[in-house]
Amino acid sequence: MIVEDDIDIRDALIEMLKMEGYDTYQAGNGRQALDSLKLLAQKQETPGLILLDLMMPVMDGITFLKEIECNYKEFQRIPIVVASASLDFVSNTKLDFAVEKIAKPLDIDLIYQVVRRHCGSPN
Repeated sequence: MIVEDDIDIRDALIEMLKMEGYDTYQAGNGRQALDSLKLLAQKQETPGLILLDLMMPVMDGITFLKEIECNYKEFQRIPIVVASASLDFVSNTKLDFAVEKIAKPLDIDLIYQVVRRHCGSPN
């Protein structure tokens, strides 16, 4: 699942992952991502990974992480990778729930490595 408010970045990530054979879900902010996760859970589906931007309108990435950690135990097994251009995000203890932190601008090869590490090879 790509959670990114910048539609150009989100579309580029979705396209590159689809070209590699991965199915993707998308959300423009944390609130949309939570709503999507709830709908997917009803269908007994879950994403293999959440790639999460930090700076978004409506619900930012830190609030999303806090919601998952405090209120949605069923989603805690989904690895969450935080991506941000913020200089201090690597040392931010509010992000300790994330399994990885990567800097923007995003490196395509690094994105592929992270996805493969957490999701395996595409079907």
